[in-house]
Amino acid sequence: KARGKMRKVKCSKANIALSPIIMYNKTVCKQPKAGEGFMQKIKDFCKRHRLLWLYLTRETDLLTAFPRTLHIAPEVCIMRHLKPHFKSHPGQYVTADLESPLADLHFDVQQIPLADGSVDVVICNHIMEHVADDRRAMRELHRVLKPGGWGIVLSPVDRDYEQTYEDDSITDPDERTRIFGQYDHRRIYGADYADRLRQAGFQVADIDYAATFTEAERRLYALPA
Repeated sequence: KARGKMRKVKCSKANIALSPIIMYNKTVCKQPKAGEGFMQKIKDFCKRHRLLWLYLTRETDLLTAFPRTLHIAPEVCIMRHLKPHFKSHPGQYVTADLESPLADLHFDVQQIPLADGSVDVVICNHIMEHVADDRRAMRELHRVLKPGGWGIVLSPVDRDYEQTYEDDSITDPDERTRIFGQYDHRRIYGADYADRLRQAGFQVADIDYAATFTEAERRLYALPA
């Protein structure tokens, strides 16, 4: 089901984080096989990335200007379009990951080695459910954003949960898969996800962006119904 996000908000300090685009099937195999469930997960990933790309191109100046952008755990299908765009402006598009060889920088998002207010845009998707201290990571994202900057910080959200569920005592991969839906997830975000981002300092826009498309556009872009 498509969810969440997307609009820039002008205000005194418009650091904004945009909450989830899509809620996908939480049943994830540790070592997925190419069966029906795995193929559905791949399709859901593609929907999410298409919706993200449509938002970036239609609703932001990312592809018409060159704001200094920090892209954490970059989606390859998005990165492969952004890198050529920023090629004439070295240093304006920076990718980062904990260990991926594709990234420019390597760090833990809970401790970002960048100066305060050093980037205009932060893109950080499907990371917060993995980190030990997500509140600290959110504060770090807010810290490195310039006043007036904006961000996209997406995570899977289960709206049936009023509050985020987390239990640090659950460390067994199989038990995490059973409880959280994936072996390396540490929590299930609930309806309070946007509030967590607000508490980190962000102003949050939670918009069902997929709902803005016509039926014909949904078919054209293969977006969720």
